[in-house]
Amino acid sequence: MTIRNMGDMAQSFQLRRSSADLRSRLTDLAKEMISTRKSDIGREISGQFEPLADVERGLGLMSSYSTSLASAATLLEAQQAGLSSIRSEIDAIGDSLINARTLDISSLRRIGEEATHRFSGVVSTLNTRIAGQSVFAGRATASPALAPAAEILSAIRDEIAAETTAAGAITRIEAWFNTPGGAFETMALKGSAQPAGPLRLTDTETLTLETTAADPALRDSLRLLATAAILSDPAALGGDTAAQKELAFLMGQSAQGSEERLVGLSAQVGWQEERVETLRTQTGARRTALEITRNVITSADPFETATALKEAEARLDAIFTVTARLSRLSLTEYL
Repeated sequence: MTIRNMGDMAQSFQLRRSSADLRSRLTDLAKEMISTRKSDIGREISGQFEPLADVERGLGLMSSYSTSLASAATLLEAQQAGLSSIRSEIDAIGDSLINARTLDISSLRRIGEEATHRFSGVVSTLNTRIAGQSVFAGRATASPALAPAAEILSAIRDEIAAETTAAGAITRIEAWFNTPGGAFETMALKGSAQPAGPLRLTDTETLTLETTAADPALRDSLRLLATAAILSDPAALGGDTAAQKELAFLMGQSAQGSEERLVGLSAQVGWQEERVETLRTQTGARRTALEITRNVITSADPFETATALKEAEARLDAIFTVTARLSRLSLTEYL
């Protein structure tokens, strides 16, 4: 029978190699304990990366969709807040206008000044920008929705300069705002009448931001306030106070209709908000499911990792013990 002995050099090399392997294993296990993720995914899944790749791709899409949905929700929230603000402006001026026939001249002027201020506020609201995007400018997201309020009011005053009756002024202002291709669209509207979008929300859903400053309900609100703002000028309608009071009264009557149209527009935006929120919930659920799947594939079991760590430590201790004994071995003890 032949006995094969290992030389001292080979034996030393083998112990050092085993020690290095165990040290590396201990480092990997320690990382797994801290990160709770497997240190060598490829070994754990036997090189079958396709399922994990599908999960990672799905998570990337969910992240992209979440960003789009958050952006859409922010824009819709800004539109809803803007519509609420405009509705408040119309409501506030309506009560003053409807009682204009009983007011004195100074009170009538104050109503005109109030309407001028509120018109400027509405224009500012419609020119709101969120994250560099104009909220009510439709497709022209880089442009303001409307020209400055002072420019619009100046153009309207020029339009009715020769009018001396309330009915005549109202007719001309309505035509100024509502004629297709007319003054409002060519001079006042700086954004686009075409809605923004479609925005990709999910793999099957898109969203079009349909509300723009060119919407009939918003045009009507602007028209009402711009008409009332004329009352701030004593020379309006040829300086005829009775005609000015009649103008204010007629605008007060139309205020309720303007509010109702704004409520309908708010409801439309609200429906879009609800739709986006539903998709956000669904996308969040899909993302959570994918994260759970990824964790199943990549997460390290704490109990198994702790057990393997103790086993590796014991084996390393054994190697150290053997190495120490061999280093003390003499020829006498060997014989």
